[in-house]
Amino acid sequence: MKRMALFLALAASLIFHSGALWSATYSMKITVSMPKGSAGEKPASTQPANTKFSPCDNIGVIDAVTFTLAYNAGATIADLKDVYIILYTPNGTNTTLPTYQVATRYSSSTTGVSFVRRWNLADFDPATDIYLPWEKNVGGAITETLIASSLALEGVPIGTWQMVGIVADRSKIDLDDPSTWEAWDVGTIVLRKPWIGNKNSSCL
Repeated sequence: MKRMALFLALAASLIFHSGALWSATYSMKITVSMPKGSAGEKPASTQPANTKFSPCDNIGVIDAVTFTLAYNAGATIADLKDVYIILYTPNGTNTTLPTYQVATRYSSSTTGVSFVRRWNLADFDPATDIYLPWEKNVGGAITETLIASSLALEGVPIGTWQMVGIVADRSKIDLDDPSTWEAWDVGTIVLRKPWIGNKNSSCL
């Protein structure tokens, strides 16, 4: 009886680990927060409450934001995927302000995180516009801040900005088809007002 119980326990363990090997749990979460002491840390009661907001009104307090990424893009070589980080603004133009900017950190010509302009979805290259390639991923759950502890916003065009995180296979990802993404999330911040408009077009 003891041998049978031991056998059943070992069999259950093997089934569990085999399932874990072939069924990865992918995730992506982006948290937007306003650093302590920044202009957007304690917005007035009349200002946006459901979306992170910074006034950009040059009152002597710095406007800044922190983007925290928490993701799982796989645990083994068999199931690791790529991680894409894309900065998007609906206020983009075809001449001065790109609608999309992709974050990369393993470019052959740069060190650290850099943002590359992409004017249209068609300009996106899934083979190179990667934030964390699967080959560079140690695997498992990862939590990190994007661009040091916070990002100063002075000089950034006002309006709505969204940081988009996607876990996907570079050979399958289609930015026009979310069914090709394993996991994704969006973090949104509004600077001064939802659109650019004609006055004070940059964060002061």
